[in-house]
Amino acid sequence: MESRRKPLCQVILSGYERDRIRAALERYRPFKIIVLENGQPLREHEEIKRRVHNELTQLFKNMGYLDEKTVSWEGVDFYNMNKALPQVYEVLLKESRDFDVMVNITGGTKPLSAATTLAAAFARTSVVYFMAKEYEIRQGESVAKGVIETPFFLDPLFYLSDALLDFKPDESKILSALLNGPKRKISEIVGTSARAEKVRRTARYSYYLRKLELRHMIRNSPEGFRLTGVGLLTAKLVAIRDRYKSSILATT
Repeated sequence: MESRRKPLCQVILSGYERDRIRAALERYRPFKIIVLENGQPLREHEEIKRRVHNELTQLFKNMGYLDEKTVSWEGVDFYNMNKALPQVYEVLLKESRDFDVMVNITGGTKPLSAATTLAAAFARTSVVYFMAKEYEIRQGESVAKGVIETPFFLDPLFYLSDALLDFKPDESKILSALLNGPKRKISEIVGTSARAEKVRRTARYSYYLRKLELRHMIRNSPEGFRLTGVGLLTAKLVAIRDRYKSSILATT
């Protein structure tokens, strides 16, 4: 791992993996903890959320994390990866302004773990996972026992961000414009500007619209140019990245 320039913030996915969460906190003692918990639990999961919240709260108190300045809770989607990804991405970028962020993906649901791993790649934050020594069956359920002390790091995923969120400024502007809904004409995407500049920008945008269409980010439908499903998700991530980029660069 790289040497740290800022205090450490550890982001934890809420779950029953108390021993493994403790191991991560003991090994990498953070200045701040953020717990990603189920923002809108199914009715069947409401009691689970309550029990886990209480168990983790007691764990944090036992370890000396006693107030809301050192522990905060963020509600995110535990079931839908497309919804969770931008939610987690924004949390990571927001905290990266003041902290070196480490994500512990040991807990959570599988959709949330996948979304958080990808969000961390985009945000270039460390990802760590602590594995159980063994599992046993209790009342028909698999229960983790013990902790393998050597953590697993997924940092090479950083390089995914260079490929998956690699857009020219004009492409980002197009995605941002289409977040507000379909546009029938390129001129609606270009916006208002001097005539000569508008002509030049329209030519550029025509080129980039075609590139985005080939990348399956947009399609030209009867309603006009519109984002595809993957384009909508990507546009949200790009908008979040651009919102925090200047403040993060100012602290590095």
